[in-house]
Amino acid sequence: YEDQGLMTEAIRHALKVPDPDEAARLMEKVAREMLLRGEVITVKNWSTWISDEQVRQRPLLCGYFVWAFLLSEKVELAEHYLSLINQDQIDSSPSTQHLQSHVIVAHSVLAYYRGDYENAIQFKHRAVEQQPPEPEEARLRGVLAYSSGAAYEVLGEDEAAFQSLQEAKQISHVFGNRAAELSALKKLGDLQMRRGQLHQQA
Repeated sequence: YEDQGLMTEAIRHALKVPDPDEAARLMEKVAREMLLRGEVITVKNWSTWISDEQVRQRPLLCGYFVWAFLLSEKVELAEHYLSLINQDQIDSSPSTQHLQSHVIVAHSVLAYYRGDYENAIQFKHRAVEQQPPEPEEARLRGVLAYSSGAAYEVLGEDEAAFQSLQEAKQISHVFGNRAAELSALKKLGDLQMRRGQLHQQA
């Protein structure tokens, strides 16, 4: 199945054997693409078949589970999988070094969901200070811009909120993420309405 590119069937077969280690390897190989295609429920369901210990050995897969639950606004489960990521593994393996960007952005989004707006913004600053993510990971900046923009809005820092939400809208547009773009547009519209700037377009 794997040789033929039928990854979902390959994972299903590995789980039936059962061979959870092989299933985890296959999941790690395709989870990112699954999330980008919007197959969040599938990735969330995979997490129920893999033990915490197995996930802990595969920090990339752990990161994908974090994002599956963040996208579903399942904050406690996202925090759980984030806690399983071993920083030493990120630092020591070239294949996982880019995961650091995901971890920082995830902390920012989680802080926003918890209502810890100041920390959401602090994690944004940390992310900006990091090495810029690889081109295919640039969409993370859109997620970060949206959560920090929403946090700035709650804190009453309207200009910073406007700039961040504009960035979120532009990045979402570039990557064709229409839902995220519309969310940013709505936030911008609400912000401009509150500021009495009804004549302006986001």
